[in-house]
Amino acid sequence: MGAFRFIVFFLGILWVLSGCRSGDSASIDIPQWSKGDTLTQIETDILVLTEAIQENPGIAENYYQRARLFYQRASWEMAQTDLQKALSIRPNVSKYLLLLGQILVEKKQFQAALASLQKAESLNFSSALLFLTQARAYVGLQDSFNAQNALKKVLQMNPLSGDPFATQADIRLLVKDSLGAIASWKKVIQFAPHDMEGYRQLLYLYQKKNWNDSVLTLNERAIRLFPDSTVFQLTKAQTLASMYMLDSAVAVYSQVLRKNPNTVEALWQLGAIHLKKNRPELALACYRSALGLSKNQVEAYVKAGALAETISKFQDALSIYEGGLRNHPGNYNLELGVERVSKKLYYINEQRSRLMTPKAAPNALDPEPERPGKPEWRDIKPIRNRSVIIKKDSSAN
Repeated sequence: MGAFRFIVFFLGILWVLSGCRSGDSASIDIPQWSKGDTLTQIETDILVLTEAIQENPGIAENYYQRARLFYQRASWEMAQTDLQKALSIRPNVSKYLLLLGQILVEKKQFQAALASLQKAESLNFSSALLFLTQARAYVGLQDSFNAQNALKKVLQMNPLSGDPFATQADIRLLVKDSLGAIASWKKVIQFAPHDMEGYRQLLYLYQKKNWNDSVLTLNERAIRLFPDSTVFQLTKAQTLASMYMLDSAVAVYSQVLRKNPNTVEALWQLGAIHLKKNRPELALACYRSALGLSKNQVEAYVKAGALAETISKFQDALSIYEGGLRNHPGNYNLELGVERVSKKLYYINEQRSRLMTPKAAPNALDPEPERPGKPEWRDIKPIRNRSVIIKKDSSAN
């Protein structure tokens, strides 16, 4: 009996040692993190996998696990590099090919993505995610027929998920069916009520159709679900402005700027409303604040400079145009603005200097000094005192 136990123990040791020598057993299993997990945990796992790869670079699974984390971090190039390394070690692993297809779809390399996904399917691999990624690749190639066929397989496997309906909305938009796309996005938020993208897309479609009441109703729901999101506050303000409820729109934009003073879009939209309300000075102040935060749009400098010119603030206009040229040297419209405003300022300064320094008349004679002489008749004053009047003597006759 003791010998039997010894043989079993010895065989167990051999099995463990042989497992340690195999590539897969030396890999590190990293769990699939959900969308709510912090990037700090993902970075920590990437460091762990990087150390494992450095110690044993021949383990394909570790490259796959690290590629999956890079994919979650949206580092597409690094994820693709790791997957290609994994596939060079083990070329026919379905999950490697699937993840590579997902990455190529994100990089908009749709034909290459389909090649990887179809190879995975040829290995007798089948999953809802595989067919969903195929549908997305077909959408990218503008192939609505094959996209719809792939999506049917997804809905048969997983009919109660929001992801297939998001792709279905893209397919319906591909065939110009906006009402169908709206119905699909409604399904998305029905199955995934906390999916922010679903609300954003549905609001976008409502806005395109000018369904302002529907926009405001859905937007209030989104604000309650995502109170810290600026996107839905801006959507509310834009909708109110489009309905000419300008004071209400100003109140919402002001609320956004109190929470986040660096919201460039809110500053531009608020400036546009001030222009509509005939408050150009306030509009210019908003535009200049926006330019101080975002210097990458040439049109913004041109627009702000033109407004300053319109209200005769030529020095401000010159400052705006010159600031634009510092960030966008050689731009024709900005150079033209500088030249135009500089001429106006020169003319104004010339006119001002003439008014402040009056010139003498040409060839004017110096006035003669006053000299005593015979007074003019206008200077002789009549005698008013009767006592000194000489009367004619009548006795002389």
